Amino acid sequence: MMTVREAMQRCEINRVRIKRTGYDNEWIVTLVEWTAKQVERMAYVTDDLEDAVLTGAKMRRHNYA
Repeated sequence: MMTVREAMQRCEINRVRIKRTGYDNEWIVTLVEWTAKQVERMAYVTDDLEDAVLTGAKMRRHNYA
């Protein structure tokens, strides 16, 4: 199981931002350089921390900027 600290470190390397939404264990995944409009339109929300990290890496690889 991945810790929050490890997840944050992995995301930082990929220039991905994950943060809790405020609802239970939900996480929102975005790319660091996205504008507010892009975040609103393309953010990914999940309740699985590992899924958040893996999806963030995929977003970076596929360059959803």
